[in-house]
Amino acid sequence: MSKHTRIATLLALAVAAGAWMAASAAPDTPAPGAQAGARNTYAVMGETFSRAFEAQDLVAAHVRALMSGALTQVASSDTHTVRPWFAGKLDFAPDARSFEGFPLVGARVDYVGGRNVAALVYTHQKHVIDVFVSPSTSFNDTGLTRSTRNGYTILSWRVGDLRYRAISDLNAQELEALAHQLDAKPAQ
Repeated sequence: MSKHTRIATLLALAVAAGAWMAASAAPDTPAPGAQAGARNTYAVMGETFSRAFEAQDLVAAHVRALMSGALTQVASSDTHTVRPWFAGKLDFAPDARSFEGFPLVGARVDYVGGRNVAALVYTHQKHVIDVFVSPSTSFNDTGLTRSTRNGYTILSWRVGDLRYRAISDLNAQELEALAHQLDAKPAQ
């Protein structure tokens, strides 16, 4: 059974559990917390569901760039070349600069989570790192979160009103070194 199928099954079970709680109450009385519990279950399951699809989207974008050989649309490590290149392509301006041990190779515009995002491309000891940047739509993603998908490490965090997602085949500790230089805060 695929992860997507398992997640869909869990979501269906959550819906059924909410319906069972409501049905098991007295005929005219909703079960205490049944509606709120069902909404909370939907919210948690929906967030898990969307994060799973987002992780798959990130892997797909990263692998697509690696396979095509077109890692960048603008190849430069110069902030004053890369940052203005995004003007007119995105409705925000990502910080694009090299960091100690992580030189900026360039950038591209990619499509992740149903919107255009900035993809900053870094290298570290022959590994390619994509850092996807987009406006944050949630206040819940302030801390650094870690996950893996298909052998890739994925880190996610927010700085100000921008959301960052880094993906690479690097181990989590090495990738976190870049994230911290990009101002990621550890999850509390």
